[in-house]
Amino acid sequence: MLNFDKNLYRNISYLGCAGEYLDEIIENIDQVTLLQTFSLEEVKVLCHYLHCYAAPRGYFLFEEGQQADHLILILSGSVSIADKTIEDKLEFSIGATLGESALVDQQPWNASCITIAPTDFAVLTRQALNEMLVNHARLGNKLLLALMQKMALRLRQSPVELGLQLPIGALKLL
Repeated sequence: MLNFDKNLYRNISYLGCAGEYLDEIIENIDQVTLLQTFSLEEVKVLCHYLHCYAAPRGYFLFEEGQQADHLILILSGSVSIADKTIEDKLEFSIGATLGESALVDQQPWNASCITIAPTDFAVLTRQALNEMLVNHARLGNKLLLALMQKMALRLRQSPVELGLQLPIGALKLL
């Protein structure tokens, strides 16, 4: 089992390994688009690499500019993302994943995320992903492909579909 830093999120409740919440996660697995092609056995193994937290309403899961190296899976509750490039805030709830790019490229968050209701979430760190790639290579590679597909889909969406307000003339560059 991977040595996990339980202090990744301070001042909120660390709930433990997601394997301890397998029944609840499987109950809502159909809402996790990232894992749609994963078998029940694969989800069970993946859960041993995820760790869970409980955050109250109004807690920042991450802030723009903060160093990042993990993915977040919303298990209950909801969050709001504020991004300078998007006029309205985006809301995400059960099954949403945030931070796919952060997990891969370890660049700072490009937006801020705050809970708008009490929220339970699971975390997959880059260290845990690397451990998965060593111990469960097929599963790790399958997860990486799913992450790449999700990020590619976002890149292919038009700025209008994403709700972006671009300066006049910017579409010529796209």
